Amino acid sequence: MIYRKCAAGLDIFFYYGNIASEEVRTARKEPSKRYVIWSHSKVILETDSFPTAEQSYVDECNKHHTSGGRFIIGENKLTDGVLNTI
Repeated sequence: MIYRKCAAGLDIFFYYGNIASEEVRTARKEPSKRYVIWSHSKVILETDSFPTAEQSYVDECNKHHTSGGRFIIGENKLTDGVLNTI
């Protein structure tokens, strides 16, 4: 499942749980890990740590554009996987 996707429309995604993308599933080296960061047709990170995954996702977005940063309850909302300010 996609948790977050790049607001700029780039090929950068934060996945967790069941992953529908065949490309992402076949590229994984550690399928037992809960979170996957995908960027430009390759797996960047597989981890069981949500904070580590989220920071990696933000860092990857920041390489290409200024990201919305980490999701903060009460300040942000996710709309179709894209971070928005409330």
